[in-house]
Amino acid sequence: MIFLVLTLVLSCTRQNGYDAEGDFETALMADGKSVEIIGYTGSKWAVRIPPQIRKLPVARIGEGAFENKKISSVAIPNTVASIGAMAFSKNHLTEITIPDSVTKIEYYAFIDNQLFSMTLPANVDMGVYVFSFHPEFKDIYEKEGRRAVTFFIDDDEKIWKAKYYKE
Repeated sequence: MIFLVLTLVLSCTRQNGYDAEGDFETALMADGKSVEIIGYTGSKWAVRIPPQIRKLPVARIGEGAFENKKISSVAIPNTVASIGAMAFSKNHLTEITIPDSVTKIEYYAFIDNQLFSMTLPANVDMGVYVFSFHPEFKDIYEKEGRRAVTFFIDDDEKIWKAKYYKE
């Protein structure tokens, strides 16, 4: 009986492996057909953002939505089109993969993290100092034609490198 109750509680809090909708504060977007995450009230270090909240697609991660929440990993759904300023700043992220759906990342979005790997899709517009520890990433990304890329620290040489992907 205890197992059954525990199973029911767990299934109500996480559907399809995503964090519970109640862990996220949202606002209706101007189009009335999607939501923006404006805050995170959960306590998990590994966050899996659901693609829908209140049966509407999550289209944007708002300014400072996950700032200083001590998260170590985040899974961003492919419904998200933009990431606001300082959205994931001051956390413990070590790697990040931005889904292909994202077309804009605003300034300081990932400032003050411990990133050693980040993957960007093609054609993302980036604000200044998105990855503050290496401000040249934006310049390199744009100079290379905004192609899909993973920036990573080479374990042998302890330097940043880039791996580009075919379109």
